[in-house]
Amino acid sequence: TATSDGGKWNNPVSRIHLRAWTSMSGRYLHISIPSEKFECSKNTSILFYHTKLRNHPEGVTFYYQVVSGHQVVDKGILSPRRSWDDIAYRIPLDSSSSSMRVSGYSVSEFSLTVKPSWGLSPNARLMVYYAHPNGEIIADAVPLEFKPCDSNEVLLSFAAKSVQPGTPATLSLSAAQGSVCGTWALDQALLQKTAEAEFTPEKLLKLLTPLEAKPNRPTVLKGHCVLSEENWHFAGPTLFLDSAAAFAESSVQVITDMKINVRPCWEDGGMWTPEHGARVGIDDGGDGEIADLAPATTVPKSAVDIRSHFPETWLWELRHIERAAPLNLSREIPHSVTKWKAGALCLHPTRGLGMAADTVNAVQPFFIQLSLPAVAIRGETIPITASLFNYLRSCIPVKFGLIVDASCLKLIGSPQKRFCLCSEDTVSLRLYARSDCLGQLNITAHALGLSKDDSICEPGSVTETRTARDSLRKSLHVLAEGTPREKSVSEYVCLKAPTNSTGSRRFILKLPGNAIHGSSKGVFTVSGDILSPVLASGLESIVKLPTACGEQNLAILATNVVVLDYLISSGHFNHPLEAKLRRNILTGYEQQLNYRHPNNGYSAFGSADPEPSLWLTAFIVRTYGKARQYVSLDDTELSLNTQWLLGHQYDTGCFPSVGRVLNSQLKGGIQGTSLSPLTAYVLISLLEANATLSPHVQETAVQCLVEESAQEQDSYSLALHAYALALLRHRNAQQTFHLLWSRGELEADGTLHWSRNVSSAVAVETSGYAILSCLTLHKEAGVSLALPAVQWLLKQRNHRGGFISTQDTVIAMQALAKYAKMVVLPDTRLTLTVSSQHMEPRDLHVEPANAMLLQEMPIPILPATLELNVTGKGCAFVQATAKYNVPAPTNTNNFDLLVEPSHTACKPKLKLCASYLLSWGMSGMVIIQVHLQTGFRFSRVIDDLEVKKIEEEMNKVNLYFDELSNRRTCVTLVLTQEYEVRDGLPTAVILQDYYDPDMIVLRNYTIPTCERDQQNIVDTQLPLQSDVVQQSVPSEGAHLSNFRNIDQEPDFPDGPEANLPVTVPAPED
Repeated sequence: TATSDGGKWNNPVSRIHLRAWTSMSGRYLHISIPSEKFECSKNTSILFYHTKLRNHPEGVTFYYQVVSGHQVVDKGILSPRRSWDDIAYRIPLDSSSSSMRVSGYSVSEFSLTVKPSWGLSPNARLMVYYAHPNGEIIADAVPLEFKPCDSNEVLLSFAAKSVQPGTPATLSLSAAQGSVCGTWALDQALLQKTAEAEFTPEKLLKLLTPLEAKPNRPTVLKGHCVLSEENWHFAGPTLFLDSAAAFAESSVQVITDMKINVRPCWEDGGMWTPEHGARVGIDDGGDGEIADLAPATTVPKSAVDIRSHFPETWLWELRHIERAAPLNLSREIPHSVTKWKAGALCLHPTRGLGMAADTVNAVQPFFIQLSLPAVAIRGETIPITASLFNYLRSCIPVKFGLIVDASCLKLIGSPQKRFCLCSEDTVSLRLYARSDCLGQLNITAHALGLSKDDSICEPGSVTETRTARDSLRKSLHVLAEGTPREKSVSEYVCLKAPTNSTGSRRFILKLPGNAIHGSSKGVFTVSGDILSPVLASGLESIVKLPTACGEQNLAILATNVVVLDYLISSGHFNHPLEAKLRRNILTGYEQQLNYRHPNNGYSAFGSADPEPSLWLTAFIVRTYGKARQYVSLDDTELSLNTQWLLGHQYDTGCFPSVGRVLNSQLKGGIQGTSLSPLTAYVLISLLEANATLSPHVQETAVQCLVEESAQEQDSYSLALHAYALALLRHRNAQQTFHLLWSRGELEADGTLHWSRNVSSAVAVETSGYAILSCLTLHKEAGVSLALPAVQWLLKQRNHRGGFISTQDTVIAMQALAKYAKMVVLPDTRLTLTVSSQHMEPRDLHVEPANAMLLQEMPIPILPATLELNVTGKGCAFVQATAKYNVPAPTNTNNFDLLVEPSHTACKPKLKLCASYLLSWGMSGMVIIQVHLQTGFRFSRVIDDLEVKKIEEEMNKVNLYFDELSNRRTCVTLVLTQEYEVRDGLPTAVILQDYYDPDMIVLRNYTIPTCERDQQNIVDTQLPLQSDVVQQSVPSEGAHLSNFRNIDQEPDFPDGPEANLPVTVPAPED
C-alpha cells in the first residue's frame, strides 16, 4: 500500500534476486520444506524433487545429513524404489549461452521424515546429495527452523490465577528428575519499562545461535574459475549456483576427486559467495517501508495491616528436583497490586535445558497506589501522588490521607480528604513534601471506608455496607547535600609484656569547617586481627570506587584469594567466610573470561579494546596462579596466558607496554620512557604464580632491571625492583632493599612510609611492596623491621578495610596478610576502655574466641576526642572513623570538566566535556560519576565513542574512560524527567583518576525548567480547586465504549476546557 509522508508518496518496493542452479550433467535436486516451523518431537515429512537418470533404471543412492552447531546430529541413506511414478513436472532452463541450454527432464519426488529434538540448535541445516555416474556431485541444502524445543519438559503453574497481595501463593514446578531449576518472577510494570528484563525461550534460542558454524567460502579448485585468494573479496556475484554452494552453506568442507564446482565462469571474475547464495532472497535496499505487524464478590480489606513490601523482582530460588512428582512452593506474594510473570529454567545432565512460565495477578478491589521519588536531597520539595481505586460494586464514603513525621517532612497541601468513591472510579491526592531530615523517611497512605456516613455520597446511590480499608507505606531516602567524605584514625596497639600491662591512646576526630550540618556520624571499631575489618565487610565493599571493568573485577577476585590464603595458612579452618570466598573466586573467574581476547590476552574492557593489555594479563597470571591452590581453575588457560606474556619479552629482557596500561605509575615515570617498572611487575606476577621460567627468561629480565636500577629511580619503581629480586633471591636483592629502606620517611610516631611527591594511592602501594620485599628477604627476622611500615599502612585503611583504589588495596592486603601470618598471637587478652566528653566509658574485650570478629560502637557526637585505655597482653587493631559531607572537594589542576545541562522541548540532556591538562599527554583510567538530580532518571548516552563502559546505580551513572588527553572528549546523557521537584538542589558531576583518586574535579549542575509550549505553560498556571483529582477507570472490555461517529463538526467547549484566549499586542507607533 502506498503511503503519503508530508505530501510525498512512498511506493513500497521489493526486490528479489533469483539465481539458477547449474549442473554439467543437467541433473538437479531440490528440497522443499514447509513454511511453518517444525514442532518438537513431531515427525515431519520433507519432500525432495530430483531429475531422473536416463539409462540408469536401478536408480541412485541419496545421502543426507543434518548439521547443527559444530556437528552432524543425524545422517542416513535413501534409496528410492523404481516403482515411484514420475510427476508432470518439468524444469525449464533458458540461457543465452548454448552450453548452458538444458532440455526438460522427468522429475521424481520422494520424502524424508525428520523428528526435531532438543539437541538441534535453531539454525540447523539439512543437506542431501548423490554421486552422478559421470563423476559429478548433485546436492542441495536448506535451513531448518524449529519452534522452541525442550526434551526436559518443565511445567510451572500457580494454583490460583489471582491472589491477594500479602497472602501465600502456591507454585507448582515439575521437571525431569535430577534437574536443577532456577525460578524468578518479574513485576509487569518493570517489563513495561525494560522489556529486555524478561528471559524467554526465544532469547534462550538466540543464545545458542552464536554456537553455529559460519558458512564457508566454496572450495576454489585449481583449473576452475582461477581466482587468487587475495582477490576473493572483490569477486562479484554470479547468476548461477552449484553443489559447492550447498556444502558451503552447511559449513561442510569437501575433500573429493569428483566435480562440485561446475558453475560458469565470467570474465569479471564473478563467483558465488555465501552472502549471495540464497536460492531466493529479498533485497533490503528497497525504497519502501516495512512495518512491524502485531497481530465478583471481593474482600474489601487488604490482607496485611500496612502494605510495605514492593520489590520489582521476586521468587529468586534454586531448587533440586529430587522426585518425579511436582514440587509445590508456597511463598507469600509481595504487596504490590500487579501482574507477576514467573519463570523457571531447569538443567538436567542428560535431558538438557527446559523452560516454563506462568502469571499470577495480585489484586484486591480497594487499594492505594503511592508515587514518589526513591531518593531526594534534604531541602528539596518533592511531589507525592496517592491514588485510590475502587473496584467494588458500590459507592463508598471514604476518608483518604497521608501520614508523615511532621518534624522531618513538611506537607504542602491538605493531607486528608473525604469524598464518595463509586465503583470503577479512582481519586488522586496530589501534594508536595519538603524533607528536613536525613535517612529513610516513611510516608504512609490510609484509606478507610465510612460505612455509617451517608452524607458524603449522593442520596439514592448504592453504598457499601462493609468497611473497606487499605494502608500503604513507602520510604523516601533523603541524602545530605554535598559530597560524602570520611576520615579514619587507626593504630595497631601491642602490649608485649609477659604479664598484664597498660597503655593509653588518644584519637581526635575533627570535622572540617565546611562540613554539612547533620551529615556527620562516627564509629569506633576494634579487632584482634588486622584482617578482621575485611572479613566483616564480606569483601563486597572493600573497594570504594565503582568496579565494573576487567581490572576492577580482577582486583576484587585477587583480594578474595589473599584473604582465603590467609585464613587457611593461619589455621582458621572452617571459617564461616571460607565457602563464600571460594564461591566468589569461581564467580570472579567466570566473569573475568568476558574480558579475554582470542589470542589469550586480557584487557580492561574485553572486545571493546583493540588489543590485550600486557599489564592486565600479568595481573591475571598472578591471580590465577594463586587461586588454583584453593579452587579448580583451567590450567590450560593459565598456561596460554603465560605463553602470551613471554611471547612479548624483548631480547633485552624487558617487557614492553602492549595495550592499555591503566595504572599510569607503571608506564615508567612522568614521560613513560622506562620499561623497568612494567618488567618488574610482569616478573613478580610470573614468580608468584609459580610459572615455569627458563633461565634465559629470568636472567635477561633481571638484566633489564639491573641496568635500569643504575639510573635514578622513584621509590615506587625501586620497591617493585626490590620485591622482584627478593623473590628470585638474587645477589643484588639486599643492596636494592637497603637502598629502598633508606628512602623511607620516619614519622614522629615511629611509622615509616614512602610518600614523598606521590599520591596517597601510590604511597600505599609502594609501602605494600616494601613490606613484601622485607618479609620475603628476611623471613621472621623481618617482622620487627617491617612493623613501622605496617603501622603506617594500617593508619591509611578506610572503614571498610580497604584503602584508596584497587591496585593499592590488593598489594596492601597482600602485605598485611603476609605479615599477619608471621605474627600469630593466640593468647591475646586485652580490655579496651573507650570514653569521650559525650560518651560514657565502655569496655571492649579482645580474646582468642573473638579475635577474628570486628567489634563496633557508634560515636554519638562529632567532633570528638576519644580516650582509649588498654590493659592486658597481645595486639589489637583499633580505628575511629568520621563520615561527613562537604559542599565540594578541592579541585586539582590535572583535569578540566565542562557540564552543560539543557531542557529544550522538555527533553533533558546533560553534556559533559573532559580533558587532561598536563602537558605530557595521557592520563590513566578515568571515571566520571554523574549524580542524577532528584526526579530524573538516566535513559541513554549519545556520542559515546570514547566511553568504554556505562554503569547505573541507584541515583548515579558511572562513565568509564580508559584515558583522557589534552583534546576535549565530550559525551551527552539523555535523561527522563519522572517527577517535577520544586526547589531542586544542584547535583554533582565528579571526574576522578581511578588509580589516583586525589586527582579530582567536581562541577555542580542544575537542569533548567522545561521550556514548554504556550499551551502547557497556561495549563500549569490554572488554579486548582482541590488537591483531589477524580476520574473514571474503564472496566475490562469497556475500552472506548462511549465512542461515537458523528457527521458534523463538533462545537468548541465552554468553561474551563474552552480554547485559551489569544491576546495580540497593539503595533508600536
